[in-house]
Order: sequence, then structure tokens, then C-alpha cells
Amino acid sequence: MSTTRVTGYRRSVASSIGRGGAASSRSSPSAAAAAAGDAKGLTAALSLRRVRPPRRSARLELRCKPAEEDEKDSFAPPPAEPSIMEPNDDDVLPDSLDDCLARAALASASGLSRGMLRLIVEVFVPELFDPLSGAMMANEGDQMKYWNMTRAYCQRLQSLTEGTVRVVYPDAGVAAMLSSQWGEGNFAFGSLNDRKPFDAEEDDLVVIACPDPQGVDEVIKISRDAEESAIPVVLFNPRLASGDVGIGLAIRRLRRDFLSTFQIIYALRPFDGGAVFKQYPDLWKVFVADPDRQGRFKLIKETINRPGGEVLADIIEEYLDGPKSGEGIAQGAMANPLDEIAKFIRELQRFARSLSQ
Repeated sequence: MSTTRVTGYRRSVASSIGRGGAASSRSSPSAAAAAAGDAKGLTAALSLRRVRPPRRSARLELRCKPAEEDEKDSFAPPPAEPSIMEPNDDDVLPDSLDDCLARAALASASGLSRGMLRLIVEVFVPELFDPLSGAMMANEGDQMKYWNMTRAYCQRLQSLTEGTVRVVYPDAGVAAMLSSQWGEGNFAFGSLNDRKPFDAEEDDLVVIACPDPQGVDEVIKISRDAEESAIPVVLFNPRLASGDVGIGLAIRRLRRDFLSTFQIIYALRPFDGGAVFKQYPDLWKVFVADPDRQGRFKLIKETINRPGGEVLADIIEEYLDGPKSGEGIAQGAMANPLDEIAKFIRELQRFARSLSQ
């Protein structure tokens, strides 16, 4: 595959510095007058005590120290060196949703610079997403929160790539509404049911926002057309693999094979008491709440493939069996976070068994 468009994302840092330097060298008449007034006041203040002008190579200080202060400074101990904290495994986890979207955009830009043409970003908020059943928009305004997430991600990605980003939404109504609210200053809008969802001549990157199972055929077509023009495609929070009853095996296999052509560049799926995390090029990581450190998470497993379903249940159950057999974690300390994890495991196992029946 050709990657000529991806290399065009590099910034012109030298030109921007040149423009900034030229702008900073200009000064207005009012600024010059203010500077002259400040200079007169400074001269009057310093003229109370005449001192020899320093050499050009000497350091000029506009403060005179008393003699006793000089003596005290001469015997002062050197400042202590700042302590270097040991890195933690959970430092890779974001501190907030905004931080998460910024890291996802940075990881995406890194993947694009490596020549990747098909990427997936998964940032699932627990209040808006259930890992077992998919998107949940129970409250008014939840869907808009989802769209605002795509906006924040795409704005950061556009600033990092400096290319023309086309964001494709599930239908024309959503695209028109968001375009009127946000404007088209940062990226262009499109929809899955447009006759021409993106412009192969103008667009440098296509982001398909929150595609669902109903739009899988359009997503496949857009991805193939973009690949012919060497335009990268990012699936942001896709939910194409549906567990709905009535979908044939051939369709499931088609979706699975299609998604396998994408590289998951960033993924965060929280669950009660932990999270499944992925950031390219690292392995998949499973974190659980650390009972010894409040507010921190403990890395319990790294895997090549995504841990889900019974695999994830086995990983967490194996971790839960460790402390019970006497590995040194106090029973009271592990009660609250590990109880939540155990509850999640039971629900996950029931869901996995229902799919196999």
C-alpha cells in the first residue's frame, strides 16, 4: 500500500518559528513610550547609590544584598536534589476522559506516521457503555456526550496531523446537526448514507464515528474506497460485532474478518474494579484496583490478544484465588475492590455461557 499521504502530516516547525520571531520583533509606539517611562523610573531608583557599571560579561542584579546576607549565603547548604519517583504500572492509564482522548489522538498520530492505513480507537465511558451489551443511551443528552467525545478526539488528531480530516457519522441528520452546532473549522462532515461520504482528492484522513451493526456494509465500502486512494481510516468507538439473534454465521464471519484488517491503536474498557487497556505497540493489559494503594491500579496480566469473555474471567479469577491462598493481602483491605471484581466475573461468565447455548 502507498503511504504518500501519511507522510504529509509532518509539521513545518521552521516556518512557524520564523513567523513567530518576526512578529515578536515588532513594537508599537505606545509600547516604546511605556518602556521609556519604565527606564526613567529605574534610573532614578538606582541613582540613590552610585556604583561602578558592571562589565558586559558580568551578571547584572537589580537588588543589593546586605553584607550579613552574603555571609549567610556563603555557608548555606546546597539545595537538595529532587527525588525521582519510581514509575508505576498504572501510569499508562489516563487521569480523566479529556486526558484519555488526548492520549488516543497521540497514539493515532503515531500509528499514521508509521504508515498504518486502518486503525481502531476504543474509548468507552462506563456511564454510556456496557461491555456486555454495547452502547446505552438511557438518559437525555447521553448521545450528545458521545458525539462530543468524537469532536474532542478529532480536533486533537487534526492538530497533530495537520491534514484534512473527514468525520463520517451514522446518518445525514446527525452530520447536519453537528455541523450547524460546531461549524467546519477543524474538520469536514459526512455520513454513511451520503452518495460520496468522503472526497478522495481533498481528504487526508477519514474517521468513522461510532459505527453500529446496521452500517457495517457502508463502513466496509468506505474503507475499501479509501484504501484505493491510500487514505487512512480510523474507526472511533465501533460496535460492528453484534450479538443479536438472527444474524447468520456468514455475516458474523465477514464482520470478524473485516475488523481483523484494522490495528487497535488505543483501547480503554473499564469494568467494575478494573480496566482492560491497550496502547500500540504495547500488549493488552488487565488492571484491577490495588487494595494496598487507594486510587491506584495493579497490573495483573499482559496478553498478545484482547482478553474478553471467559478469558478475562479466568484472568481475574486466577488473581482473586491468589490472595485467598495466602499471598499477603489482608482480608479487610481486599474486601471492597475485589468484591466488585468478583461480581463482574460472575456476570461475565453468565453472559459467556448464554452465548454458547
